[in-house]
Amino acid sequence: MNLSFDAAALSLDLPRLRRKHPNRLPFRGVLTLIDVPSDRAPSGSNNRRVLIPRAVAESALPSLIGMALDYTPALDGHDSRRKIGVITAARISTAPADHAHGSQLTVRGYIYARDFPEVVLEVLRATAAPGASPAPLGHAASLIDEGNRVTASAAPAVASQQVSPHSASAMSASGISLGAPCPHAIGPIRAHIPIEPCSRFRQVVAARARPPALGMSYEIAEAQVVNEASPIWVLRDFVFTGAAVLRRDRAAYLNTSIELVSE
Repeated sequence: MNLSFDAAALSLDLPRLRRKHPNRLPFRGVLTLIDVPSDRAPSGSNNRRVLIPRAVAESALPSLIGMALDYTPALDGHDSRRKIGVITAARISTAPADHAHGSQLTVRGYIYARDFPEVVLEVLRATAAPGASPAPLGHAASLIDEGNRVTASAAPAVASQQVSPHSASAMSASGISLGAPCPHAIGPIRAHIPIEPCSRFRQVVAARARPPALGMSYEIAEAQVVNEASPIWVLRDFVFTGAAVLRRDRAAYLNTSIELVSE
């Protein structure tokens, strides 16, 4: 087991196995953006948006390796006691020329797929093309189906309205069946209802049935802020303590992502 790194990239090399590990499914994702303010204020930041300068992120990067990935059943926040995976690599991308969109802090790691097949299913559903069924990668299919532990109907409901929890010293960045008839085209009045309202209704139903996009949110501790009176908190020091997979619209940064990948 080796740890390789430079100022903007770190990775933990795990031993190679003779066959795929049944409880280790690789993922990669965009954890956060660097040098740009968050889209919304993380909880614990006194309603201030947060900005991580590149130099500060590079200094904190080693603390991210080996930290856990967690989730909540509703995919709406953080729960440090529900650890579903581990982060083994992190990299800060080269800043774009205009600096308007900041740099990406990307991560790689493993989800404990045998222990949490429902999370694997949610990630697969969220990254599938609209209208398509999720196509599991490799051994993920057998993990999902094994013992009928997870089916599409058993996927966790996503209904919470909370933003992912953070704090200044410890921050962390109803369905309708598509097969149902149009409610306006029932009984003897069916012939008198134009097609357009039904079409619009089905478009709304399809949009509501589509799985929400998933993203990531960091968890940090021992955070120090340059100026707590500023409308945007610029961090000058912190330690990564983990990350969460959650609905993208519940994250402090909206341009985060997560996906399953091949070994």
